[in-house]
Amino acid sequence: EYYFVDGNYRYQWGNALVRIDFSNSKSMTRLGDLDVPGNFAGASFDGSYIYCYEAREFYHNWLYDARSSGDTFKNGTFYVLSTENDVATVVKAFNMPWNIRRVLIEDDMAVLISTKWGQSGFYHFDSKEDPSRFKVWLIDLSDPNSPKLRGSFHGVGGLSGAYLLKNNLILELNYHELAVYDLSNPGKVEFVGMFPRVGWTHGIKIFHNILFQVAGYYGIVGFPLDG
Repeated sequence: EYYFVDGNYRYQWGNALVRIDFSNSKSMTRLGDLDVPGNFAGASFDGSYIYCYEAREFYHNWLYDARSSGDTFKNGTFYVLSTENDVATVVKAFNMPWNIRRVLIEDDMAVLISTKWGQSGFYHFDSKEDPSRFKVWLIDLSDPNSPKLRGSFHGVGGLSGAYLLKNNLILELNYHELAVYDLSNPGKVEFVGMFPRVGWTHGIKIFHNILFQVAGYYGIVGFPLDG
């Protein structure tokens, strides 16, 4: 089982999604359990809406075949669901090309990363036939009753990690580079730049427009995002 805390709610999911309201720490309340599709990805601050996604199955032997198009993989689906009356009701389902591998949610923005391959696509980053290995989708959740796809862009290289911090999407590529994108205008995403990944990075934060990496032996290393 896994758990997630947002606002005054704790979510725990296994066979079903368990919700616990701890707005009153002296009298926590277990709300009705929900039957949800796929994997739980997050929730609105007040718990009225939850977000889930389904990642489709893949065949392991395709993972290492750089000559394949990968298009035989089934697509993934991202769901926005209402929790009214303790029933998970689908408000909208986004059927995404390729397979959904990562979902990042911050405030009113959902970032979906889908890959042509079953997993991260790391083993294919050197293919000259099709350098695009994953795609990023931006979904506006400011009105959960009417979520909208605001933008998308292709990524190049093997995706080995992803972080969403203060409207900045940080993609870890091939285990040794960090690509930073400004998502403040989802319809016109701005590429900020490439930065080295310092050793084994244990954490990444952005503070005063500086990208900080907590990198074990190297300590805390910062890179100005404005050059």
